[in-house]
Amino acid sequence: MTVWSVEACSKGLALTGSRDTTARLWSLEQMYPLRIFVGHKQDVTCARFHPKITYIGTGSYDKAVRLWSITDGASVRVFSDHVSPVLSIAFSPCGKYLASGGKS
Repeated sequence: MTVWSVEACSKGLALTGSRDTTARLWSLEQMYPLRIFVGHKQDVTCARFHPKITYIGTGSYDKAVRLWSITDGASVRVFSDHVSPVLSIAFSPCGKYLASGGKS
């Protein structure tokens, strides 16, 4: 599996975005995926934790940014305003905003 993005948090979790079109939430202690987030149509290029670790954000070559619930893995919101692949995302420190960047 080709992994494009990795982020760890203070709760012993890691988040990956990969070529197989998924994001995965990992337990760092047991090294297995706790949840697999499915919904993007192309590579997940970036994945980030929300500051409160209640959500994750993902960006993809499918030109979409998604907000996901960590609790149940549901896709909470899809932003599809990009005209080219999404290469980077970041939450604001307060968690109120999610910024994204790409080739456009």
